Amino acid sequence: LMGPTKRGKSHFGVWFGRTALLLGIPVLHVTLELRDELLAQRYDRCFSQMNTFEVREHPEQMEEKIRETVKDLSLLRIVAAPRYTLTLGEVEDLVEDALQDFGQRMLLILDYGSILKRDQRKPKHEAVEEIHERLSGLAMEKLIPIWTPYQTNRTAFTSGEEDIHLGQSGDSYGSTLHADLILTLNRSKAEKIKRRMRLTMEGARDTDEVTAVVQYDWGRSSVYPIGEADGGEEDHRPKG
Repeated sequence: LMGPTKRGKSHFGVWFGRTALLLGIPVLHVTLELRDELLAQRYDRCFSQMNTFEVREHPEQMEEKIRETVKDLSLLRIVAAPRYTLTLGEVEDLVEDALQDFGQRMLLILDYGSILKRDQRKPKHEAVEEIHERLSGLAMEKLIPIWTPYQTNRTAFTSGEEDIHLGQSGDSYGSTLHADLILTLNRSKAEKIKRRMRLTMEGARDTDEVTAVVQYDWGRSSVYPIGEADGGEEDHRPKG
């Protein structure tokens, strides 16, 4: 899940988690970016579709909406740790414990894989690539999907280009080679004003690239078809 800073990669992780939970799929959300209570608050806003002000003014309404939306909140497990303190081995242990407790396959969201504790004896790009290679192996071994945000380098933020490409892949170009799917997030200045985001999905194998534009509302950690966030009927999504 790749994009420049301030593009909402972590919010997208919450949206993916919400979607899985609505389908009855358990979610293990490991974050090295936020405290656990802050991440839980994002899920509350995402489930209830209420923003921070509305939640503060009407907490009972938020709780009621969450109960109506999510059948089983016990299927969500949040683990928070400071940057560079959690090893990949510890993540693997968390996955094993969660799989046993849930008793079924699940979704792992790891925010971010590149700020796990890494082997300091290796150059940074090699150590980060090794982390993503092992994450790919973990997904294959346990038969679980894993989404992890990935920061592009600064040129993707400052170049003004409309699309992200793998040459802008930050700490390690090699890390992107271990992903089965790469979802890049970007927006032009005009799209930012309208709170729109361009998503490009690219497979690491022989797959076609697909691009769509969506509306976003980070106050609710949410993504919508065009126009839906504002209650409009406009829809410019690509057809086919």
